[in-house]
Amino acid sequence: MASRIGKYKVSKKESNLSIIDGGSAVGEVNLQKVKVGAAHADGATLTVAESGQIFIESTNGATVTLPATQKGLTYTFVWGGTAGHTFNISPNASDKIMGSIIDSNAIATIVEGGTNGAGVDNKDLQLDSGSGVGDRVTLLGDGDAGWIIVEGIGSWAFES
Repeated sequence: MASRIGKYKVSKKESNLSIIDGGSAVGEVNLQKVKVGAAHADGATLTVAESGQIFIESTNGATVTLPATQKGLTYTFVWGGTAGHTFNISPNASDKIMGSIIDSNAIATIVEGGTNGAGVDNKDLQLDSGSGVGDRVTLLGDGDAGWIIVEGIGSWAFES
């Protein structure tokens, strides 16, 4: 016997495939919507509520500060300003930014955090003067030492 899901009439077999109707999913299911946040002014500190957003930054020379690391928080920054301008991402004073990024201006060059990518507390990740529109980085909070780069490309450097 057929049943209804919303305005659709479906067979019992089709109904078993519906998650809405109590079915189950096997494998990966991604229901996340992409949320684009507003660009930040110089000196802004991100909030936990902004986690998961993509920020198209465009304020030349701005520095934004990440909140204290919490496991699972993510922030993605994309440069949407003028090519050749700079932007800084600053961790909380007791956190570090760890990992590496492919340098889009120097073929086959990897830029990595201090101590072979392990990072150094309170050192910024800097989009430098070789920047191009679309340079980007995604950071993931580990809840302990700081922030791990999970994806990135562009003309980035680490504060020395």
